[in-house]
Amino acid sequence: MSDARALALAGLPIHWRLWPQRDPVAAILDCLDGDAAADPRERPLHIDLRPHDGLPELPPDPSHHPLFFHGRTRVFGGDNAINFFDGASLLRLSSDATSLTGSVHPDSLADGHTFSHATLLIALAVALRLRGRFHIHGGLVSLPTLGTILVAGDAAHGKSTTTLSLLSRGGTLAADDTLYLDPAQRCIWALPKPLNLSPRTADAFALLTGRVANPGVAESGKRSYPVRALFPGSVAPSLGYPDWLLFPRITGEATSRLEPLGTTDALGGLMTASALVAVDGLAKGHAHLDALLALVTAGRSYELLLGLDALAQPALLIDLLEAERQRRR
Repeated sequence: MSDARALALAGLPIHWRLWPQRDPVAAILDCLDGDAAADPRERPLHIDLRPHDGLPELPPDPSHHPLFFHGRTRVFGGDNAINFFDGASLLRLSSDATSLTGSVHPDSLADGHTFSHATLLIALAVALRLRGRFHIHGGLVSLPTLGTILVAGDAAHGKSTTTLSLLSRGGTLAADDTLYLDPAQRCIWALPKPLNLSPRTADAFALLTGRVANPGVAESGKRSYPVRALFPGSVAPSLGYPDWLLFPRITGEATSRLEPLGTTDALGGLMTASALVAVDGLAKGHAHLDALLALVTAGRSYELLLGLDALAQPALLIDLLEAERQRRR
């Protein structure tokens, strides 16, 4: 191991020791780049992961009760801790979310992506939930005339297309994928991971993506674009509660349109886009639901039905929102 490192995610200070190479924690947190200040009132989360070259780890003791599964990651409670097992490595998060320890087997790091962006990111999401910050899968932007806009949704629903479209005339980006709702501070924190774009989407936003000479390789044939390269000087560590909540869905129709959503449908959409919200046996479940409801009541909610014109005319979505704002006056 080499020198220690510290960054703040959602205001929570996180300390860990860098690995000489292929550091799984840095693979996630390096995108923060020291933007967000740590809350001095918070006890740090100390991460101590060590390489393990022996036999793969065994799953937790059968007495540990399963909490949830996500892909190959299985999560168990028991013994005053939460355990994360991916078939080869076992991590242990203390019940007060101040310590994440474990050994990482080479099998977990074989593809260079899944352990960090699945198992470890899930462990961080649980730790943040225990500390009062709640995950949202979505994009978050701020525009001078429209205010703050949350674009919530799962993969392949047009979330990245919507986020980029909203920024086609300028504005501020918090993140495109991973957000953490902080009801105590009434803000949403961002983990500004690179944008993973299909070639078609990248071509539609060539004025932005052309700023990155050599995008990285991402999953499913996509390319990876660092957000600070796409939006230099316009990336914020957090934004306030949104004025708009958009839930995009690709329709294949010719034109895009907005459909208002009621509180119940909007809350259901946020629950679908929020990891861990419905996990029995995991602390702060009611607080998570209350935080999502407060988010819905803070702004106007719409289903955004994305047509073929969304890529052909990127700024069209801004015009749709501007027209809706004028109509609602």
